[in-house]
Amino acid sequence: MKNNHAISIMLIAFILAGCGTPAGNNAYITPQQISEPKIADITPTFEIQIERVNNCDGANPTYNVSYKTIETQKATFEVTVGAGGLVTGTPVPTALEVQLEAKITAALAKDYGLTTEKNHDLTLDNPQGTFVEHTIEWKVTRVKGLIEVIYGDGIAQVIFDKIANVDLHNRTSQSLGCNGVGQMPASTNTSVVPIATLETEPPPTKVSQSSTQPSSGSEMTPIREHYSVQVGTGIFENGTFSDGLAPYSESWLWDNKHSKVQRIRREEQPSGCDVSRYNTNLVWISGSSGMEFTVNGEVVGTYQAADDAHGYIFEYPIKMGDKLCAMKFKPIGFSIFLGTDIYYHYDSYCYRGNC
Repeated sequence: MKNNHAISIMLIAFILAGCGTPAGNNAYITPQQISEPKIADITPTFEIQIERVNNCDGANPTYNVSYKTIETQKATFEVTVGAGGLVTGTPVPTALEVQLEAKITAALAKDYGLTTEKNHDLTLDNPQGTFVEHTIEWKVTRVKGLIEVIYGDGIAQVIFDKIANVDLHNRTSQSLGCNGVGQMPASTNTSVVPIATLETEPPPTKVSQSSTQPSSGSEMTPIREHYSVQVGTGIFENGTFSDGLAPYSESWLWDNKHSKVQRIRREEQPSGCDVSRYNTNLVWISGSSGMEFTVNGEVVGTYQAADDAHGYIFEYPIKMGDKLCAMKFKPIGFSIFLGTDIYYHYDSYCYRGNC
C-alpha cells in the first residue's frame, strides 16, 4: 500500500513539473545588451502609384490617397548567428522585435536624419467634367544592416531590412476625357503636365532640353528636363530646376573627369564669401528666404523661396576673381556652385541621395 502511495506522489509531482515547463525552448530570454545597429546599405528607390479619378459628373473634386505600402515600414528580421534562445533561421520574438525596431529607428534619426512616417496622405484635385489619371512617384529609402544582441551565453546576430523613409518625389496628371470613361483616349498625344509637389503653385513651364548628354566642358546644356521658376528678386526672378535624377554616381563623375565645379558652402566658408575660380554665365544656388546673393559687393538678388536642398540654376555673368557672397542666410546654411560641369552635378544631385 505504501508503495502505491509513493508511486502516486511521484506521478503527481512529474505531471506538475511538466505543466510548469514550456514545451520546447520558447521562453523569452531578456538580452543583457542590444548593440547599436550597423547600417550596411541605404538605397533610395522610386515607386510609381497610378490613381484614376472620375469627376465627369463633378462628384469627386478631390480624392485622398496614401502611400499604399506604408505598413511595410516595419522592419523584417532574420537571425544569422544564434545565442540566448535565438536560433538561426527562426523568427525573432515579438518582445525583442519591438526593442530592435526602436533601436534602429533611433539610430536612423540620429545618424542619418531619416524619420519613419506612420502615414503619408495626399489630396488630388480633379477639375469638374474630367476623368483624370494621376501618376504619383514616391521616393522610398530602404535600409539594410546588422544588429548584435548580447546574451550571457554569446552574441546573436540579426540582420534587418526596413523602409526608413517615404517622400513624395513627384506627381503628374493627365486628362483621359469623359468619353469611354476608364479607358485611354484614342489619341496618344495627351500631354503630361508636371504639377507642384504638395503645393498650390501653378505648373512650372518647360524649357528646352537636349536629348543627349552635354559634351565634355559644355555647361550650357541640361541633362535632365528643366522647368522655369521664380524664387525671388533680381537674379532669382528667372531660374530653372530639374528632378536631379540623371544616373551619375559621385565616383562616376570623378572617374569621368566631370569635377570642374566650385562649391561655396557655410561649412567651408562661414563668412559666406569666396572668390570665383571660373568664367561662367551660370550659377547654382540654394538657400533660405531672405538670403541675398552679392557679386563684388553688389546685391544682385534676394532669395525668397522656402529652404530647398536641391536649389536652382540661374544665369548671371561671373568672371574669374569675382567675389561671391551669400548674405543674411539662416543657420541652415546655403550653397553656391559654379563651373563648367555644373549640369552634371546639378542634374544628378537627387540621384546621389542629396535631396
